[in-house]
Amino acid sequence: MLTYLHSKSGQANIPPAYIVREFDQPNYAKVYTTVHDQLVECAILHGPEYHINNGLVYDLLQSLTVNGPAWAWINAFQRTRDGKNAWKSLIGYYEGDSAKTRSKQECYDSIAKANYQGPRRNFDFSSYVAIHQTTHQDFIRLNKPIPENKKVRDFLNGITDPQCANIKLYVLSNTTYMNDFHEMVNYVASAIDMTTKNTSTSARQISELNRSNNQSNGHGHGRGGRGKGRGRGRGRSSGRGRSKGRGNDNLTVVFRTKSYTAEEWQNLSYGQKQEVYRQRERLATARTVAAMLSEIQSNGNSDDVSAVTISTAVNNASTQANQPANTPRMNAQVSLDNVSQAMSRRRTGAYTIIARHLKASKAIVKDEQIKFGRAE
Repeated sequence: MLTYLHSKSGQANIPPAYIVREFDQPNYAKVYTTVHDQLVECAILHGPEYHINNGLVYDLLQSLTVNGPAWAWINAFQRTRDGKNAWKSLIGYYEGDSAKTRSKQECYDSIAKANYQGPRRNFDFSSYVAIHQTTHQDFIRLNKPIPENKKVRDFLNGITDPQCANIKLYVLSNTTYMNDFHEMVNYVASAIDMTTKNTSTSARQISELNRSNNQSNGHGHGRGGRGKGRGRGRGRSSGRGRSKGRGNDNLTVVFRTKSYTAEEWQNLSYGQKQEVYRQRERLATARTVAAMLSEIQSNGNSDDVSAVTISTAVNNASTQANQPANTPRMNAQVSLDNVSQAMSRRRTGAYTIIARHLKASKAIVKDEQIKFGRAE
């Protein structure tokens, strides 16, 4: 408001800023550097020119505050168009002692709530610095400047980003930065910028893997010609193989047998990690079933269910290992397909035995009911 009034020219070419000056009595003894300042500080506050300029100031205040919260403080001076007293009423409420107390508390709350946890979408380190800088300017305007040491400590307390821990320790141990807020901010900003550039924000992903000579053009093709994975296309080898994995068969073998270091595991993509989990689960299931079949055979269990399961699994495992069907080898590798078939037959045999027992139980109950009826 003061800047606008200083830029305008009122009645008798006097800036209307003299209407709202701090002291009513002119100071003629002071030496002024410009004629503009002399007119503002020494113009008399009476006469026809004063009344015209005073009314212009009130009209300006009314246009800016009407229908707003400040209108109640200047509404009483509407009849007389007293801009000077309307201005003093606004200053008394918005720049008085009680207002300064409220403003100071708001400044303290602003610093206490400011927190930098690392770069965010709508809040970066520059935004955090702006909060502190603006608050310190408000303290100066309220004649309550903050010591440099306290500025630095408040600033560091609001930084909770783990990557800034070493930066904060260095600032606390440096007397120059602890006593100069602006130097400290420049150093911390540079250090955070270097840390952000040197630290990878995301793990590197493997974009291309070395494959064998036969490669496929689709996304989900194996070494065979036309895969059934995602995407469509034809491989370069003859024949039509079916592969449900993403990539070639060599990847599946590596995923099953290889252990990974922390760096290698971090470089794997999300899909590759899921494939590793799936293959490890398949291997664990196969080993568990093979151990169960070996235990059943060693215990000599010859019930219907075990006989069906054991004979099927042993014959399939022996055939797969190029051994005669009548020579069981329980220590041989059991394929997943054979295990699946064996488990299906095992469940089928179990269901058959349960059904037989239920049927016999129902017959016994029915017979007992008939005998009970006859006796009654």
